[in-house]
Amino acid sequence: MDIENVGKNNYFYNTLIRVKEKDPLGVLVLFNITSEPTERYERWAGISVGIDLGKDVIIDAVSKGFDGREVSKSICTHERYFIPWYDLRKLSIENFKEYQTYQISNENYRVSRMERIEFLKSIGLNSKVFSKYIPEEYQPIPDFIWLSVIKNLVKQLEKSEEFLASYGFTNFAISGHTEGINFTPWQMFDKSRYTLIKKR
Repeated sequence: MDIENVGKNNYFYNTLIRVKEKDPLGVLVLFNITSEPTERYERWAGISVGIDLGKDVIIDAVSKGFDGREVSKSICTHERYFIPWYDLRKLSIENFKEYQTYQISNENYRVSRMERIEFLKSIGLNSKVFSKYIPEEYQPIPDFIWLSVIKNLVKQLEKSEEFLASYGFTNFAISGHTEGINFTPWQMFDKSRYTLIKKR
């Protein structure tokens, strides 16, 4: 079930009403974040980290002006990284780009930018305000964002391998977006969700 909204919004009761209209058993999950929330067009990146425990990590990401919507719904990807599990221990910001397998061309980026603009307009945001936050030419995701992902998520996965395996978490993904200079995950899902996304 998808309920799109403008992002930073104090009127969560209205969102709950929309959830209940789609599914009477639907719930709204609220959580605290450690930084000031941003508008959904102000973020540095949206990132999805796919984990095949003991085998590899695949990272799909979209850049400035985008958020986790595009990667969690397989709408588009701007950068992709493939990291064999045995390389997690030596992974650092210095060698991270060696694992990049894809970066979007400027031509394809401009298409994704226009689709993003149309989506943000469709949920009631003003294009005169938000379009300046979405670069006209592709700008790679900055290293300080990747440092947050490496330090706070990827390295922790390696340390938690036995714990995750003991609970059956062997193939899953963690998605989210940035708040300030840090990656902020907001969902974890498994293969059943991948199947659902591909059917849409």
